[in-house]
Amino acid sequence: MTPKPNETSSLLGYSLSFRTMLRHYLRRAHITQSEFARRVGLSQPSINLVCTGRTLPERRRLALWASVLGLSEEERAYFHDAAILDAAEPRARAIVNELERRAARWRSP
Repeated sequence: MTPKPNETSSLLGYSLSFRTMLRHYLRRAHITQSEFARRVGLSQPSINLVCTGRTLPERRRLALWASVLGLSEEERAYFHDAAILDAAEPRARAIVNELERRAARWRSP
């Protein structure tokens, strides 16, 4: 199962957190946190910190992570956007979410 696009989203396409997306893609690829950590050159505890939302990956690592997970170009874009959005201050995230809702209203017939 692939994460479903948020019907009201227009800017990022998904309202899922980065950690939720990462856990989903790990399951889909049948890769354990330990195996993923080995493939991306990190420790399993470091990956666990990301999977539990206690930290975020360095942006420079996202392309490698997406490759290891076998993400499509579209999925890579959402994966990257989710990481950036999760790194934003909570107020900035709320503003982006509100803009997505407003944009969806403009497009709705």
